[in-house]
Order: sequence, then structure tokens, then C-alpha cells
Amino acid sequence: MQSRTFLPLLLFALLSQACVIDVDHDHRHHYDRPTPRQPGRWGDACVADYQCAAGLVCFSGSCEPERLGIYVHGALIAPGLADGREWDSDYDLPRSLWVELGDARRSGVDALFDFMDWVARSGVSAPDVFGFGYLAIDDRWDERLTIDLGPTRRDSFAAIWSRPSGWTDVPLHEGLWVGVDLFDEDLDGDESIGEVTIDAWGIREALHRGGVVWFDTYDTTDGQLLLLGLEVISESW
Repeated sequence: MQSRTFLPLLLFALLSQACVIDVDHDHRHHYDRPTPRQPGRWGDACVADYQCAAGLVCFSGSCEPERLGIYVHGALIAPGLADGREWDSDYDLPRSLWVELGDARRSGVDALFDFMDWVARSGVSAPDVFGFGYLAIDDRWDERLTIDLGPTRRDSFAAIWSRPSGWTDVPLHEGLWVGVDLFDEDLDGDESIGEVTIDAWGIREALHRGGVVWFDTYDTTDGQLLLLGLEVISESW
């Protein structure tokens, strides 16, 4: 993770309007006391932390939980490598399989899981997935926060961790990033499946949606990693 590049996922590429405030610099002749207001609740508009209630911070124009728990639940792996070969053999997958994969991707998460279950039952070799999670605070990766995600079921396209790993008491701010790097364990040398980074806006979106949120990671991993499942919860209360 020494030269890791920040690449926000397309699924949650959020844009926010800039906030411009015209400040009167002449304070010599008058003073207007600010109108008292109730502290903002979760989701209320804000421009500074003091406008939000206890346990909340002003993030990108709205009051959000100050502390989060972030957990990696699972991943869905593609039928094969970017060059078209199966994971654990040198056989080339038929072109029709990739066409059908594209149709499944356009049909949504459930359809994609169903399609990959069919691929597994058809006898295509599946990877033995393992990986690591990384956390960036203030736009800097902290190696002390690196976690081993642990093993998943062998020979499976659906890598689901029965006991999700993650981080607790994570401060929400613009410099927050989560990184996940997955591999296929192989006797002849482990192969990279894909590396994904998710920015603070994607993390906030997962928080708002609730439960396990599946990020579309196809384009950022040369089509080798289809989905990454994260759960983000508030730890501010």
C-alpha cells in the first residue's frame, strides 16, 4: 500500500456545490447577534460543526455521525482473469460467457449473484480468496490499521466472510478512505484479483443506505472483481 492511488468508485461519485459566503468586514459600526437555532440533526444542512448536535459533524454540507464502524462483508469475483482464462487453469472461457456476464451486471446485484452461482455449478474453476483491508485518515494510509480479512470458503466466486473484519471508532471527514486488496491463493504464486479504494462520500452513502451495500468494482479492477460488500454504521450513539 506504499504507492496506493485514490480512485473513488463510479457507483457513488457524488458532486457537491461549493458554498460561498459573503462576509462583511466592517465591524466597527454595528454588530448583529446570530439568531439562536436548534443544533442540527442527522441529515440537516450545515456549514460548520457547531451547527450540528452532539455526536455529529458537518460533512459536505450536512450533519453526519462523527464516528463510524466500517466492516468488509464480502466480494463477488468474476468468472476469470482479465485475459479471459479461468482462475485455476489455463483454459480460455468462451466469449459468450462474458456477454452473459454483461447482461447480468445490467440486471442488478441479485441477478449477478445468481449468474455467478450458475457459473460455479457449470464447473468453471473458482478462486481461493484472501485479502487485506486498509484505512486512510487525513488522506494518508496508516499501516498500523491494516487488517487481515481472513479466509473465505475455498473455490468460490462469492467470497463471504462469516465474521466480517473492519474498523471501529472511525472519524468521518473528507480525508477518509477505505482500501481492500484481494488475491487468489495459488501454489504457483498468488494472483491479484483486484484493489479497490472507496472515498468518504461513498462511505457516507453506504451509511445512509444501511445494511451491506454492494459497490460496483468491475471497471476499477479490469473486470476481475465484480462487487465489494461493505457495511457502515454510526457509532456516535
